[in-house]
Amino acid sequence: MYKYGPSGNAFVGLEGMNTVPNATDCNSDFDCSPVLPTTTTTTTTTTAAPTTTTTTTQIPAGTLLSTYCDGTTKMGTYADGGGGSYTNAIEFNSVDCGYVDPAGTLLSTYCDGTTKMGTYANGSGGSYNQVIEYNSTDCGYVYPAGTLLDTNCFGYDLWGTYADGSGGTYTDLIESNSTSCGYSAPTTTAAPTTTTTTTAAPTTTTTTTAAPTTTTTTAAPTTTTTTTAAPTTTTTTTVALNPTCHEVTYDSSVYGLDQNRYGIAYVDYQGNFVKVRFNDMLASVNGSELIYYVCADSVSQDIWDVNNNVAVPQYNGALSRSSQGEPCDGFCSPPGGGF
Repeated sequence: MYKYGPSGNAFVGLEGMNTVPNATDCNSDFDCSPVLPTTTTTTTTTTAAPTTTTTTTQIPAGTLLSTYCDGTTKMGTYADGGGGSYTNAIEFNSVDCGYVDPAGTLLSTYCDGTTKMGTYANGSGGSYNQVIEYNSTDCGYVYPAGTLLDTNCFGYDLWGTYADGSGGTYTDLIESNSTSCGYSAPTTTAAPTTTTTTTAAPTTTTTTTAAPTTTTTTAAPTTTTTTTAAPTTTTTTTVALNPTCHEVTYDSSVYGLDQNRYGIAYVDYQGNFVKVRFNDMLASVNGSELIYYVCADSVSQDIWDVNNNVAVPQYNGALSRSSQGEPCDGFCSPPGGGF
């Protein structure tokens, strides 16, 4: 038997057609083309009695023979190409097997103008619609230029992500040494003030009688001392950078983000604001986890859309980071490399 492509209809080969094996193992029709040929055995006996012909046909491997339910899992029975069969799951939580999505399960999304809508399961086999987000960028909404979209702390500095009015974004410093980022102003103590008080000596009066009355009054000189308070001293404290090696782990199985677009942002050991894609950094691989080592003063808690220069906190569930406490000056050398 032959096919025109993996999905073609099977037909009996014409006289003169050859089958050339390509030595590739296969388990189903989708693994090769044409499919495994049908084996036809013909036995012809020539005697005085009538001729007897026996034909045996094998079903191609991977052909679905039947379906059944195992709980709410839809199962299929398939031909193995050798006259037998095997079973395999077709669909878990199949509605054909009585599965009902729990109430509140998001089934699909669509746009009503610039409003993003969701269709949710009601828990009884039906559904309802509900607003997910007004003015959604997924539905073509463009924020006016200068709209503050998000804020992030890098060290003690507060940074903002703003819309540029064309569907993109830019970042700008909102406040240095921001209390919102944990900054505490240093305490300044004024110099003490000294006060000196001088008291004048008492006045002496002498009176002589028998002669004409003579009165002599002598006032002691008054001494005045003026003390000027010491000037107030103001001390300005500059917060020093404290770069250490940070371990940043991205789990690619959570959202499956484009690693040539998304990455992280951090303040490096020189105080520069850096944004870098996941694929631009050296990583240690542990299954679906990519582990990076960064020399930084601080690392943003958000995953960063580097192409659009904006934080995307909705994907933070795939990211974890921690400081290793090891001082660094630009490079970390953990097992598996660094950046």
